Amino acid sequence: MMNVANAAAERIGGPESRAIAIDADACASRYGISKRHWLRLVDRGATVAPIRLGRRVIWSIASLEAWERDGCKPIRVVGKAVRA
Repeated sequence: MMNVANAAAERIGGPESRAIAIDADACASRYGISKRHWLRLVDRGATVAPIRLGRRVIWSIASLEAWERDGCKPIRVVGKAVRA
């Protein structure tokens, strides 16, 4: 079974190159949702923030994996004040 990182690596330069970041299409595919839904989640702050390189928007695979290990919790929580 080929994972998204390996598929992206093959598109970039063969199986010996290992992708360290993926685009919105690959993120959507990774989580089994549409690209549009993925981008909605990003806009809401429910996912890892992207890296912007000029016009290109990508997500670090390492940060996505860390987010997954943490239970895919929303990154930005809106409207909840924390009281000490």
